[in-house]
Amino acid sequence: MVKKLKWAPWHPLHTPIFWATLAVITVIFLPEAANYTLVGLLIVLAHLLTDLITARTAGIPIFYPLSKKEYSLVKTNKSWGKMKPTNVFSQRYKKYIYRYFQNKKLIAFEGMIILVGIYSLYLINP
Repeated sequence: MVKKLKWAPWHPLHTPIFWATLAVITVIFLPEAANYTLVGLLIVLAHLLTDLITARTAGIPIFYPLSKKEYSLVKTNKSWGKMKPTNVFSQRYKKYIYRYFQNKKLIAFEGMIILVGIYSLYLINP
C-alpha cells in the first residue's frame, strides 16, 4: 500500500536515510563509538521494519527525502495518529493507546527490539 506523504516533523526520524547518514557522521567524528552506533542503527532499522509491518496510523517514507511515498504492509488510518503531545490526557489519545496495544504483533516486535538492544549493549561493553 502506497500513500502520498504530507510532511510532518517526525518523518525524517522515520526514514532509513536519516539514520544511515547520522550513523556515518557519528563514525567519522567519533570512531571509538562505532560499535554503539552500529547497535543503535540496527535497533532503529528494526523499529522501522516493525512500523512497516504493523503500524496502523501511517506508513514509512522509506526513500524520503527522495520520495514522499509512504509504504505499509497493512491498511493505515491517518486520523488515528493525529495526536499532539499536549493532548496526552484526552479521550482521543486514550483511544489511540487502546488501539495501539490491541496490536499484539507490534507490542511483541517492539519488546523484542528493546531486549535485543539491551543485550547487544551488554555484549559490546560487559
